[in-house]
Amino acid sequence: MRKEIDLLEETKSRHPDGIVEGRLVTVIDWGRDFKSAEMVEMLKEYWEHKNVNDLYIINLKGIDILIPSAAKTLVEASSVLGALWERPVVFTNAEPGVKESLETQANRFNPAIKLLWEDEMEKSNPRKLQWKNEEIITTLTDEEAAKFVESKVHSEFAKSLVSKFKNQSLSTGQLFWLHKLAEQAAAISQPVVVGGVFQAVTSMMEKASTKLQKPRIRILAEEQQEIKLYPADSDSKY
Repeated sequence: MRKEIDLLEETKSRHPDGIVEGRLVTVIDWGRDFKSAEMVEMLKEYWEHKNVNDLYIINLKGIDILIPSAAKTLVEASSVLGALWERPVVFTNAEPGVKESLETQANRFNPAIKLLWEDEMEKSNPRKLQWKNEEIITTLTDEEAAKFVESKVHSEFAKSLVSKFKNQSLSTGQLFWLHKLAEQAAAISQPVVVGGVFQAVTSMMEKASTKLQKPRIRILAEEQQEIKLYPADSDSKY
């Protein structure tokens, strides 16, 4: 199901102070206090995610200028939700300057965040793959999906799919899962936005990693409950 938010109209409704309307241009500037966490909550509330097959669209029509801080907030929020829901968040109807602003911010992450544009997806002939009651939309060729899964997913199931793809044809269900694994791996590989207190924890871990092989933090919570934090590695489940 297609779920589309008109960003300008929603901003007028929820954050009218974030819009600067001139005689010739409309500018979006939510201010530095409006962070990605607030944008994530706004999109969550609007879209009401329930179906794993939903396609999420951010319609940018009517917006002439998206200042850098607003573009960064939108890029971060779309990346977080894409990873959380394992579904693509797609942008549409962007003016050239708005698109450039979003792409510039996306490329400043390490690794860079890949933005999806509806017009480009249409040109690349996205396919709809179905298996039982599930459905995904992919712009990858089967070869691209196989290469991505081979490099990013290391489960035995993934290895067997890639091996069979290389040596013989896949069934409809197997082809679906090849692209499903590629989609999930792409979502997981997106950088996770960390804010507030956990930004400080992350910085401490990174600094400690320069001298310690396995840094850890122990926190004594309520009722003497001990919480241990470790950096994730290749064997981590979560």
